[in-house]
Amino acid sequence: MTNLWVKGVIALSKTINFYNVAIFKDNQKTDLEFLRFIDEVAMFPWDHRVRRIGENIAAMFPLHFNDSHREKRIIPFGKFRRNYKPFLGSVGTSDLRAIQNNIDIVELVTMVYDQRYRTAVLDYNMQGLKSKNIEEYFTSFIHRIEGSEWEIKLIPIISRRGQEDIERTMQIRYLEIKLKLDRYNQNIIDQGVRINNPGHQLILDVLDRFGTANTSIDAKNLKLEFNVGQGREATMNLETIKQLINILNLDNDYIDSVKVKYRDTNTRKLDTIDLKDIGKQFKDKILENDDNNNPASEYIGNTVVGLYQGYEGTLSQSYREFIADMVTSDFPRLVSEPREANRIPPERE
Repeated sequence: MTNLWVKGVIALSKTINFYNVAIFKDNQKTDLEFLRFIDEVAMFPWDHRVRRIGENIAAMFPLHFNDSHREKRIIPFGKFRRNYKPFLGSVGTSDLRAIQNNIDIVELVTMVYDQRYRTAVLDYNMQGLKSKNIEEYFTSFIHRIEGSEWEIKLIPIISRRGQEDIERTMQIRYLEIKLKLDRYNQNIIDQGVRINNPGHQLILDVLDRFGTANTSIDAKNLKLEFNVGQGREATMNLETIKQLINILNLDNDYIDSVKVKYRDTNTRKLDTIDLKDIGKQFKDKILENDDNNNPASEYIGNTVVGLYQGYEGTLSQSYREFIADMVTSDFPRLVSEPREANRIPPERE
């Protein structure tokens, strides 16, 4: 294994979380197309799409489309921080400029919706809207009728695939292992010496069999990545990978993540799982090695779309389970004009 201890560049990343989405009527999951719902809301005028949702001012910005994936929508959501006015400046001068009162800070999150699997992928922004806010936002457009209750729900997809699925596969295309570093181990790596930790060393000894790895180091993690070539049927050494997974103590705190991209034996679709996240919400990290430190929603969305095929094993399984108890219903009427509770309050002087 070469260049194992070459110090990498610290790069920002984004966590994406996966949900199934449905329109519910009277607490029953309907088979109505949420894609149609999104497209109808997108046609409403801007001043009707900006709404108060709880304590937040939220809006759905214009959609982005990917011509190669007509069944998907890239949806930017903004939360307006009207009472947060930081100063603007530059390291080259001591001058500070106040943000004008008519300018708001907007915290963006990006949703990618896929009608094929009724799946929403939502990136995480600590200051941005959360899934519950987005549920409430979409629900606020449904016309209320006495005796009927409509809701949009985002149901977290749970990662249920694990080591037994890796054991059965005949193709593994990618392996990524992240090891947590404390200050002592970080100093050793900086000096070009192997980690003095038996658990780390056992893993690294097995990884030596793979040859060259892409490595990166930041303040918290050592990341090791292994890929195969471009051939559709190309695979990594199955025996060595399976041996590695068997010796890993996934409950140990020094292992941050073990991500495997493999072909599912039942669906024949590629899937990407993190063996540390079994039984938790299905998620991933994107843009880890990207130079764009402030990506726009279209960029984030197209990144997700580009990676989407690698998640289809889990998404297709979740989809089959999700639609099993759906009921048929007429499409609800959507109302452009916000209700009183959703109208934007005037700004304080």
